[in-house]
Amino acid sequence: MGNLLAIIGAALLVKLGEKFPKANGHGKLIKEDNQQVDRNNERLEDEDRKSQTNVTQIGVGLLISFSFFMIGIICNYFAPKIQAYAFMIILVVIAKITRILPKYYEESAIMFNQVIVKNLTPAVLTGIGIALLNINVLGQALTWQFIVLCLTSVITISTAAGIFGNLFGLYPVESIVTAGMCNNSMGGTDNVAVLSSAKRMELIAFAQMGNRLGGATILIASGFLAQMFS
Repeated sequence: MGNLLAIIGAALLVKLGEKFPKANGHGKLIKEDNQQVDRNNERLEDEDRKSQTNVTQIGVGLLISFSFFMIGIICNYFAPKIQAYAFMIILVVIAKITRILPKYYEESAIMFNQVIVKNLTPAVLTGIGIALLNINVLGQALTWQFIVLCLTSVITISTAAGIFGNLFGLYPVESIVTAGMCNNSMGGTDNVAVLSSAKRMELIAFAQMGNRLGGATILIASGFLAQMFS
C-alpha cells in the first residue's frame, strides 16, 4: 500500500511541480550554482564510463556484489540482531567513503548495476509481483486504519524530505521523489516504478543510496527494538 501510494504520489507531485518552477529541477537534484563546470565534468566522465562498458568488467562487478553480500552474511552470523543486508549496505558505504576500492572496481560495479536495472528490472518487477501477491493477506490488511497509517507515512517522510532538501540546496520536487517517495517503496526495483511515474529515472543512483541507507537504519533499529519488546 505504501509503495502504491508512493507511485501515485510521485506522478501527482511532478504535475503539481510544473506550477512551481523554482521548486522543480526537471530531473536535476542540485540547484544551479557556481559548480556547473564540475557537474559538466562529472557528466563527461559518466559518458566515458558508459562508452567503455565491457563484458569483463560486468563480470567483475558481479563478483564484487556477491563479495559484499557474503561478507554481510558472515557479519550477520556474529551479530544476528543486525540484518545481513544492513551489514552489506554499511560495508558498501564505508568502502565508498574511504575509497578503499580502486576506481576500476567501482566502475565495474556500476556497469553491473546498469545491466540489471536496464535489462532485468521489468522481469524482476513482474516476478516479485506474482510471487509476493497474496490476495487473502492483502484483503485482511486493507483496513481504514492501515491505509491512514500508510498515507501518513508517505506524507510525513515526503514533507520532511522536501523541507530538508530545500535547506541543503536541493530542488524540493526531486528531494521528495528520491528521499521521500522512494523510501516508502518496497526496495530497489520499486524505486524504478516510483521514478518512472515521476519521469525522473536519471535520479536512480540517489534514490538507491537513500533507500539503502534508510533501510539499513530501519533494519538495525527494528532489530534492537524487536529484541527489547519480545
